[in-house]
Amino acid sequence: RVLRTAQTTLSNTFFVDGAPVAPTSTLTATVKRLDSTDAARSAFTYTMTGTTCSFVLPAQANLDVLTVDWSGTVGAAVVVVRDHVEIVGGFLFGLAEARNKLKLSATVYPDETLAEKRTEVEQECEKICRQAFVPRFARTILTGQGRRDLLLPHVNVRTLRAVSVDGATVDLSQAVLSASGVLTRIGMFMWPAGKPVTVEVEHGLDYPPERIRSAGLLHLQAVLTETRTGIPARAQSYTTQEGATYRLTMPGPRATGIPEVDAVYGRYS
Repeated sequence: RVLRTAQTTLSNTFFVDGAPVAPTSTLTATVKRLDSTDAARSAFTYTMTGTTCSFVLPAQANLDVLTVDWSGTVGAAVVVVRDHVEIVGGFLFGLAEARNKLKLSATVYPDETLAEKRTEVEQECEKICRQAFVPRFARTILTGQGRRDLLLPHVNVRTLRAVSVDGATVDLSQAVLSASGVLTRIGMFMWPAGKPVTVEVEHGLDYPPERIRSAGLLHLQAVLTETRTGIPARAQSYTTQEGATYRLTMPGPRATGIPEVDAVYGRYS
């Protein structure tokens, strides 16, 4: 996840039999949107530092999801590796904020690790609460039902970016999307039964509620330290040396297993 309007350095390492290998010959990174159109300035020529490839992705004007195809000759074979980059309008919390509030060592938890785990926390939070708390982009493919209305799997819809039916672009003046995620065809038009309807939207709140931010930080702390508790991963209860027995709260499809976090996420679900 990369903040909109901020340029970032993307990197990749090719591996052969588990060992990092530097590619040779022409080195390119092709950046596209999910609809396969090229992003600005693509393709990029990336540079090598040891066995790590990198290039600078310019700041993007819009929320989006991009694919990055790294290509080069590795071990006498042409190899293409794909990454996905989500251009977002914000985060639940900043990395510096998380480091300061949770007293996280930069040596033990470098920024790359915190960013990776923050994405894990945000994705799980959004899945449990079924909404985004900062601006996000989504491209959804639905099936027409021969009716005027289609229900999108998103709420707090901010902007309708694009609509197409079976690959043919729909004039946005012919469709209205409510904040609750209902896409309505205007006039006598219907969404054709059985035809794929591709919808691009921006959704989410302007900024997260403070309780969600605090719960996200607790969630991050638990994710970072989950292998250091000394309690077996499959345990449902444990007994101390003094003989006291404690039952553990278990995670589930809509729960993290962290009571303080689940209590807050449940209020916003």
